[in-house]
Amino acid sequence: MKKRTGLFFLLVFSMNGLHSQGYQKLVETGNRWNYVYGFPMILGLEEDGNYEVTYSFFLTNDTTIVDTKYVKLMCDVITFDKTETNYFGALREDTINQRVFFLNPANEERLAYSFNHAVGDTIMVDSTSVHDGYFIRSVKAIDTVEYGGVQRKKMEVCNTVYLHGVGTPYDVFTDHWIEGIGSLKQLLANIIYPYLSDIYKSTLLCFWHEGEQIYSNPVYDLCVYTSEPYNIENINSHEDIILYPNPVSGLLHVSCNEPIRKIELLDMEGSLLQATSTNELDVSKLADDIYFIRATTVSARMLIERFIKRTQ
Repeated sequence: MKKRTGLFFLLVFSMNGLHSQGYQKLVETGNRWNYVYGFPMILGLEEDGNYEVTYSFFLTNDTTIVDTKYVKLMCDVITFDKTETNYFGALREDTINQRVFFLNPANEERLAYSFNHAVGDTIMVDSTSVHDGYFIRSVKAIDTVEYGGVQRKKMEVCNTVYLHGVGTPYDVFTDHWIEGIGSLKQLLANIIYPYLSDIYKSTLLCFWHEGEQIYSNPVYDLCVYTSEPYNIENINSHEDIILYPNPVSGLLHVSCNEPIRKIELLDMEGSLLQATSTNELDVSKLADDIYFIRATTVSARMLIERFIKRTQ
């Protein structure tokens, strides 16, 4: 009898262990993702700097659309001066085949995620024609990570471009998908084309499940980032940031009235030349000209000031 009892508890324990290692659902009411997007301001063909917006996606109640059960996907668009809530679409999940589908507001369904893969497999998400060739998304590597006390599959996925007449394909987009969480770059990889991802600079800040924060981006210290759009040619001096010496020939010091998370060096066209997390920059190798410092503070404020590089 004791042997049977021990065997019973061993079986129960093993089943619980298998359950804890099972597929983790992504489409669950109450899940929330915060992504920060850096959007370029395009006027004609010129880029006039960029601004940051936080997209806070969340799942609400179930809904039936065209005889299919979905969960509504809403989005809080958080900008520097307001927050707007919009219906973004709907999601459904095939837990047997480990796939997630997105239904856009026009009721067009597309595959968003597919987790049941091995290294080298092609994923039919965003595999399509582009310019004079095509690109294919495939699995480059698979690992296991723990978030929220649960072991989850982590896939490195990559879009590879194959151009007609060019012998060597090349990778243009790499992302990581985590089971039960989704993309670390953008929630729905088929909404913004992958080859534009470097322009939009999207990344996952935080993820919550049933009110508990499961994921926090180690690079960022906040879950919401916004900044005011600007035109780099019309920047006025900001009293909260001081650059010295100015003009400068070598080491430029940056002083601010609150701690700085990141400092970026820009040229007159708004192109990023250098970035650092310290409060000083060596500009000795720059050509003599006017440049800008863009400082992002720990409270997500963006302060911009110009300086003159002048060789002594």
